[in-house]
Amino acid sequence: MTIELNKQFTESLYNIPWFLKCGDDIPNFGLRVTSKNEAIKRNASLKWENTVLDYQGDITSALCLRRIHGEGDEEMLWNNLVNEWKTVFLPKIEPIWKENLEKIELNTKEINAMIRFCVLDIVMADTYKSIVPIDCFYLNLLKIYRSGHLPCGWSGKKDKGTFYIY
Repeated sequence: MTIELNKQFTESLYNIPWFLKCGDDIPNFGLRVTSKNEAIKRNASLKWENTVLDYQGDITSALCLRRIHGEGDEEMLWNNLVNEWKTVFLPKIEPIWKENLEKIELNTKEINAMIRFCVLDIVMADTYKSIVPIDCFYLNLLKIYRSGHLPCGWSGKKDKGTFYIY
């Protein structure tokens, strides 16, 4: 099976209204963060970082299990796909979100790093969705970005929690 980045999906990310609704009412799938200081604090939380890493780990574990069970070695493509994302697509999209973050005084190194990581995870989830189960976490993360908001934290346990949204 050939696995490659879905260019149509990836290019659709260029049209997201990145962070243009931060501070406004949020979609129904999270807890509202009311200030940029709270968004910065929540973004820096270990719980948020660990939650994102844990969901990414679910994908990589499923890919490893496929290889172990002789079902495919698509995990071996992961690094090449990440490099393609970082060299071809990220340079086109990152300036858009940085410009919009600058307008709301949230263009920090830490927030950019988390967005970079989350968006990469969304792209990788989309790339591998035909061969491994993908949690609705990624669909909801994408919905938050598409709504013009910033997902910036996690409340609760992994499987029973919810996003903090600015």
